[in-house]
Amino acid sequence: MPVKGFLLTCIFYILLCPPECKAGDKALNSMADRSGTDGISLRTPQQETIDAYLNNPDYQYGGEYKPIPEARFLKRILNAILRIVAKGFDTIMLLPVILKVLLVLVFLILAFYVFTKTKVARVLYGEQKGQRSNYIEIDPAHEHIDLNKVIDDELTRQNYREVIRLLHLKMLKELDQQAYIRLSADKTNRDYAREITNPLLQHAFSELTWVYNRVWYGKYPVTATTYEEVLPRFKAFSEKVNVEKK
Repeated sequence: MPVKGFLLTCIFYILLCPPECKAGDKALNSMADRSGTDGISLRTPQQETIDAYLNNPDYQYGGEYKPIPEARFLKRILNAILRIVAKGFDTIMLLPVILKVLLVLVFLILAFYVFTKTKVARVLYGEQKGQRSNYIEIDPAHEHIDLNKVIDDELTRQNYREVIRLLHLKMLKELDQQAYIRLSADKTNRDYAREITNPLLQHAFSELTWVYNRVWYGKYPVTATTYEEVLPRFKAFSEKVNVEKK
């Protein structure tokens, strides 16, 4: 029985052991021979590439460590606002399509109101104030001012730029007299254009206002020829205002 047990143990060992263990030192030596670099192609970088890395300060980790400077207070606030806005956009993207459309419509309505009905519109589109040469301070709402006489005086001086401004003031005064608009120091030409209910007069007023803005604020040079070209348009507008009463 002991002999049979020993033989069975040997047979079991032979069946389960790998070939390397059964072959002894020769198999291990053959494995060592196969572990060389046969069939492997080694690539060596060019010297210029190595020098470029060695001379690049981004890859030089020696010396004193300089920590990244901390962001300033205003920058931190800006970053916080941007993070909040980004989270808001992420939240909006999760909403149903109908709610997204409603939010866009609300935003457009608010933007339209801000840019047309508030002081922002006057800042963006209102008449700019600045130093003007040969400037005559005139209130067109003043009843005792004869604008025609002032215009004639400026024509004798050949101050055509000032004449265009006076023609524009005369146009506003006539519109106020015929109850198309109500003059106010707080209103702009855009406000006056919205007050005119007659479409033809409103269009003509906008065109003449464009001429005035170009000459007075755009500093477009006005010669006698230019003045003669725009004068009939101001006269035609004056006739329409005084004939077509509201």
